[in-house]
Amino acid sequence: MVIFAPKRIEMTFRLVIIPLVFIVLVLSSCVDSDQSKANDQKKNEKTINEEPPKDNALDNSNGGIGKSDAGNVMRFTMTSGDYSVWGYLLSLSSWAETATDKEVTFLCPNNEIFQPGQKHLISELKRPENKKLLDALMGKHLLKGSMNLEAINKMQSVETITGQILKVDKAMHTIGGVAYTSKEISTEKGHVIILEDLLEYPLLELKESSLKHIHDK
Repeated sequence: MVIFAPKRIEMTFRLVIIPLVFIVLVLSSCVDSDQSKANDQKKNEKTINEEPPKDNALDNSNGGIGKSDAGNVMRFTMTSGDYSVWGYLLSLSSWAETATDKEVTFLCPNNEIFQPGQKHLISELKRPENKKLLDALMGKHLLKGSMNLEAINKMQSVETITGQILKVDKAMHTIGGVAYTSKEISTEKGHVIILEDLLEYPLLELKESSLKHIHDK
């Protein structure tokens, strides 16, 4: 029978048992680290999934009755992808300050009405010599006071900012003879009512202006 001396047992313990314990501790630490990373990743994914949606008031309002935090009708139309053309022209007109500071109702067409064959209308209305024409056209699309569709549908006529009277036909859904949609956007200082077309196309005046512009070159 072999009897191990105490010193030999102690040496065996140091050479074999202690390294094994160290290896176990290292492996355990790695497992805990991986588990901690996995838990942190799950928390991050949960935070991302539970993050509240961004404010898409301008986009969502195009689908029906909506509330915009844009502040006023001009700012809304200029920053909206669907009505930016008419909003931009409004900003060039003499009514820009009124549309910003006063409560008004803006009869606004969708950008889709400006087809390639009608884009000359935009370029012509931007010319300084057509400023009066632009003001007249924009003034016809601005109504006095802030009115939503419910209020307009109870009226037989509405008054523009320039004093013109436009007939309202609730049965035909028209204002001034032009159809309006069921979409409306309310801002802090006014409403935007969506028309399916412009109230008028000043083609004759624009044609004369275009011809004059060509001759002046």
